[in-house]
Amino acid sequence: MQIFNASGYATSFMLHVYDGKLKYYHTDHVVEDDIYDRWFLTQCDPYRWGNISSFIDGVHKYVAPDRGGTDHYFKFGVYTQDDSSDCIICTGL
Repeated sequence: MQIFNASGYATSFMLHVYDGKLKYYHTDHVVEDDIYDRWFLTQCDPYRWGNISSFIDGVHKYVAPDRGGTDHYFKFGVYTQDDSSDCIICTGL
């Protein structure tokens, strides 16, 4: 998940999953372990406060400073990762 239109950066915020761990950008910080097949993500981006909050299954899990900008937009998707496959599974749509 990405939030775009930061000031001077490509993104204001990014979460991604490797080996079942939801991580903030490409850091070692794990927002949530064992995330496959169970999570519902809610993002709160009140740019006037300067922070972006993440909630997993309704529980506040992470807050990070946003990187500026006032016209953000979200992008959710499946991107190529290490050891990727051609299989994408979507449930509950």
